Amino acid sequence: MANVNDAYDIALNVIERVGRALGASELVSISHAHASGVSFSNIGKPGLEFIEELVEKGARVRVFATFNPVGIPLDLKPIAEYDIEYSGIEEQHRIIDLLTRMGFHFSATCIPYILRRPRFGEHLAWGESSAVGIANSFFGAYTNKEGGPLALLAAIAGVTYNAGLHVKSNRKPKVQVMVPCPKNEVDAGLLGYLVAQKTDEIPAIQCLGRWCCGFSCFKAFAAAYASFSHNAHFVVTGISPESSKIEGDNKIVVSEDEVEMVREKFSDVDINDVEVFYTGCPHTTLGEVFRIIRLVEKARTMHGKRYEVWVGVPGYYVLRRWWPEVRDYAMRRGVKLLAGTCPVVMDVKKFVDSVATDSVKAAFYLKVRHRLDVRVSTLEQYLGLEGNE
Repeated sequence: MANVNDAYDIALNVIERVGRALGASELVSISHAHASGVSFSNIGKPGLEFIEELVEKGARVRVFATFNPVGIPLDLKPIAEYDIEYSGIEEQHRIIDLLTRMGFHFSATCIPYILRRPRFGEHLAWGESSAVGIANSFFGAYTNKEGGPLALLAAIAGVTYNAGLHVKSNRKPKVQVMVPCPKNEVDAGLLGYLVAQKTDEIPAIQCLGRWCCGFSCFKAFAAAYASFSHNAHFVVTGISPESSKIEGDNKIVVSEDEVEMVREKFSDVDINDVEVFYTGCPHTTLGEVFRIIRLVEKARTMHGKRYEVWVGVPGYYVLRRWWPEVRDYAMRRGVKLLAGTCPVVMDVKKFVDSVATDSVKAAFYLKVRHRLDVRVSTLEQYLGLEGNE
């Protein structure tokens, strides 16, 4: 039992010290911890040794716990044709093994809310920016945008510091932002980027029209906004469960022209010249996978050409009995399912030099971190189907 107490005491001590630095007078119990920063390509040997030390000291999670995508596909078959020599495979699987030994669910996904739906007003400790935006702004749960190590320690301690977005009075929007209604995920991501650039305050988003593209657009907005803003919370009028009322008349307007200017900012290459289209940042669910396959099949029939489409999906899918059949069905149609990973945390430069994507978050990181030529585009635009559906 001494070892268990060692790991728990380490976790609790760090969380208390962080809390004091941020002005927290107490800790709060959490229901779910989600650890980011578990890719070996990100944390390297020091990060692996840190996790090993916690396990050696008897670390066990005290709450429902999940972890983010890792640095390699958990099933290599979809990209075997590239004949790439991977590095860090053994270390990456070691990290996954250590996390599951602690009691983490085998998840490897950036959409942990599909494994456990957050409840309104409950406290979480999540470390994935896009998921944090969904937890706060769609479900009304309370979480800060935590660093990966702190979310990991919160899973072990079962608590986090009561500061930031865990405090109700800190969650009130301070500025109203009027935006054009997004027509698709790309538009929503561009709006998320623009809102993050225009204000440091928590925004109340008011669409000039109806939010007409559902949860997929909300997810795309959250991913972009939380990636480019120090805030991890926003309120969309008519969708978010918390009040969008603001005090005073602080208002910002985002124009269609600004959206188009930013679209060009994330477009280095012609859509016809990209090597691959990537979707799944944040991860794509099984139902969305079949929609993508149908679109690719339609384009192949219409245009008589083969397309290269990569789709990021949750890692735990590889444990399902249906996985081999779905994986192979997708591959035969030119759709490669990347289970439990994302090009953002992969060594993607070994595979391609240019990519189109419907994720503004992915476009930014692929451009800045991996030096790829990028193009923001809907899948329909890439497939030449826009206006033909």
